[in-house]
Amino acid sequence: MSISIEVGFDPTSTASVRALWHAVEAQSPETTLSDTVTEPHVSLALLPEHLASPSPETFAEAAARTAPMTVEVRGIGAFPGGEGVIFLAVL
Repeated sequence: MSISIEVGFDPTSTASVRALWHAVEAQSPETTLSDTVTEPHVSLALLPEHLASPSPETFAEAAARTAPMTVEVRGIGAFPGGEGVIFLAVL
């Protein structure tokens, strides 16, 4: 098991990302991004559990103390492999 550190979006930004998902689906009907249960997010790190010594609560407390930030999207791409993971390039 691993621990993922992610940044979530506000409702307006989430709606914008979902609109992009729908646009991708319109161009590629076999893609089902909007059916996913994953919320739009920016992944900052994926830590193996044995390296992630702070508890999830510690991460949650740090997140609660972190001020909101602006994210600018500069492109869209897909990770290689058969998992079908699409990403937005952010600044």
